[in-house]
Amino acid sequence: MTEKYIYEVSESSVDVRSWTIESDKQLTEDEVTDIYQDSQIDDEGKEHQYSDGITITYDGTEYGDDAQPLLEGDFKDDWNYNRI
Repeated sequence: MTEKYIYEVSESSVDVRSWTIESDKQLTEDEVTDIYQDSQIDDEGKEHQYSDGITITYDGTEYGDDAQPLLEGDFKDDWNYNRI
């Protein structure tokens, strides 16, 4: 039976999603969190009436471009590989 090698690769980057909430009254941090999490808005730039006196606009997503790879496994040494 031949030995198998398993390699796991994941890549992560940071995406930033933004909302604007306008309210006739001052809101708590918990209220603001509930509003944007409950909004289910994905159409960028369109204003939605959340409740009386509160509107929310999804401003969009800025996609991260600095991906950080993570490679795991039992790698063979490769002395010819040009490592950065």
